[in-house]
Amino acid sequence: MGISVTFTDDKLIAVIKIKLEKKQQVSKDKLLAYLSKERFACEWSQGQIEEEITLFNDSDDLVLKLPVLHDEYKKFQDRMNLLISPDEMHVYIRPKGPYQFNFEIQFKHIHRMMKMAKIVYGTIDENINKVVKGLNDRSFKEKTLIAEGKPEVMATDGSFLLLPDFTEELVINRVVRFGANKNTQKMQALKTAHPVLKGTVLLKQYPAVKGVEGVSVTGKKIWGENNRKAVKALVVNVSKNVMQQAKDGHAEYISQVNGIGYFINNQIIEVEEIFDGGFEIIISEDKMSAEAVLHPPKGGNPISQTKIFEEIGKKGIVHNLLATDLKKALEEANQDDGGKPRKVLIAQGTPPVNGLDGQIRWNIHLDLFYKPAIQQDGSVDYRGGNRYPFVRKGDLAGVWYMATKGRKKGSNVLGQPVDPQDGEDISLKLGNLFEFVDEEMDNRPIKTMTSKVSGLLRVKGNDISVEPVFEADKIDYSTGNIDFDGIVIVKEQISDGFHVKATGDIHINGNVGACTLESESDIHIKGGINGKNKCRIISRQNVFAKFVENASISARKGVYITNHSVLSELKGGEEVQVGIKRVKGRVLGGKLSAKKALRVDLVGSEKSTSEALLWAGVDKEVYDQHEQTKKSLEQLKIDITKTQKRINEEAEPGLKQGLEASLKQQLENMNQLQEDLEALKNAMFDESGVIEIREKAKAYTQLIIADKSYDLRVAAEKTCFKLAKDLIVKEPFAKKR
Repeated sequence: MGISVTFTDDKLIAVIKIKLEKKQQVSKDKLLAYLSKERFACEWSQGQIEEEITLFNDSDDLVLKLPVLHDEYKKFQDRMNLLISPDEMHVYIRPKGPYQFNFEIQFKHIHRMMKMAKIVYGTIDENINKVVKGLNDRSFKEKTLIAEGKPEVMATDGSFLLLPDFTEELVINRVVRFGANKNTQKMQALKTAHPVLKGTVLLKQYPAVKGVEGVSVTGKKIWGENNRKAVKALVVNVSKNVMQQAKDGHAEYISQVNGIGYFINNQIIEVEEIFDGGFEIIISEDKMSAEAVLHPPKGGNPISQTKIFEEIGKKGIVHNLLATDLKKALEEANQDDGGKPRKVLIAQGTPPVNGLDGQIRWNIHLDLFYKPAIQQDGSVDYRGGNRYPFVRKGDLAGVWYMATKGRKKGSNVLGQPVDPQDGEDISLKLGNLFEFVDEEMDNRPIKTMTSKVSGLLRVKGNDISVEPVFEADKIDYSTGNIDFDGIVIVKEQISDGFHVKATGDIHINGNVGACTLESESDIHIKGGINGKNKCRIISRQNVFAKFVENASISARKGVYITNHSVLSELKGGEEVQVGIKRVKGRVLGGKLSAKKALRVDLVGSEKSTSEALLWAGVDKEVYDQHEQTKKSLEQLKIDITKTQKRINEEAEPGLKQGLEASLKQQLENMNQLQEDLEALKNAMFDESGVIEIREKAKAYTQLIIADKSYDLRVAAEKTCFKLAKDLIVKEPFAKKR
């Protein structure tokens, strides 16, 4: 067996190479004997050697890398002193004297010394690196700390420090409630007090600290028996006017006001605010009044009467000073300990006597005709609409009072004069159906207004006029059909088969049947419509009715039905609504169309088999014109084909020339119809149209928006339908009524 030994550069590892002959085994004793002969001590355990030998015994060559104490390293170790403190909390290193080594000292050389000394905790690597550098450049001379244990942290109870010095002790009675029965008992509480300023630190509270286990440099735990106890935390409650904030590991309690600080039974801290009384003097923007805002004192000095009158003088308040009221208010405020601020009027200017504005006082009776107001959400307000006063020929309609000049100067609280204002006159545009007479009443010029005709008084802004009115109890054979340039008022009903046409409103207090109504303005039917499939109602504005059955209604603006619509066609240029305010309107069959919005509460019922068509985003009148124009164009194309055929078959020159002229006219008509058709197509649809189902629509109700249809296979409840990217979408309906 051949053995050779080499060392790593740091002299810490021996590389042992053993050449084995066949079937030769390496024994531990033989190897130890050899290593002892080589005059360096082995630092490993016998178990480690046996393990290494067993691992490599089956091979021809054995290479062991084992830590050793080389002579050079032993020389280095002998020149160094490791000093361990008696409590094993600190380890120092220092040289024994002059030193010189034949190899470069590294961190691991010192670390190995510490390991051999069983130092396992708290290594200070930064200091060790300084030692290594000092050894290599021979500048290391002083004792240096290279390891430090973690000391034990002792447990401490919570504590507090009172600031400032609370010395005055008061015994006070406090009412304390015990238990759910809220029985009350009185207890005495020890209360220390001290004046404090805002921002004063009243108390510093230090938390309880649990003990922390220490560790020595040799890894021994340091944990005293007294350090295992449970610590006690002190509790402090804040009552009022005190702010708590964290600072440097403790809590500070700071006064938020000036006052008296109290610490009660070592547990509750509070500050009773103290402040002097104060005041503010405020002059109104127009200088016509002045007031004082009094702030009652609380434990401090009262509001000074002298100072407040000095301030009034500085501000120049001299006119109509209410000194008695101010003194009384000062006395009450100074007695109100810490009460709320109070305002008191201390001076009042004398207003000027202004001129009177022009005005009109009507001297007529109001008839019971109303024009409902259509609100922004589409609902109809029957109570808040306009009332139409009825005037008769020769009646005194009203008196126009003219504006007057300002009459007398006033004075503000600073004693400055205030000029009066002239009254503002009314600018009216009066129709020629009034007669005016200039008069005077109570030293004021007036104009009396007398109506020249009977009719309804219309007031629109500055325009005042009288519109002619046709009145009848009912429309039947006694009156015949009505065609009137003005307003038509029917007190009862319109019989079947009659026709009423008006340029103004049509008001009907009763019901209508199978008749025709046409108006350039609104149509108001206080009752309902039972059309019997023969009723047509046409308005250039709006139509209002309680209910409609088997009728056709067309309005350029809106159709508004209060209760129900049965098997009827309702066409609104802008909107159609069935159901007003708190009345739930129902649609049973029929067709409803509007360019902007359809608003219905209920569509269909369990007992009804009639299906309704709801079509929004379409101008139905334009649509009908489009369809009629389309039919006319198709018929014209047929006629053109017939004319062309006759031209081809006609041999007589004169007749042929006439047919060709007719064809030319037909082609011009066709081009015009095609242009009209395109214009109508562009005008009849509005993609912003919506359908609002405010309560419920039964399944299979037909829904169309513009030219897109929607298959309602299941009932829809409180849903709004609209177009989005060429598709009809649903949104929850947000009720606005």
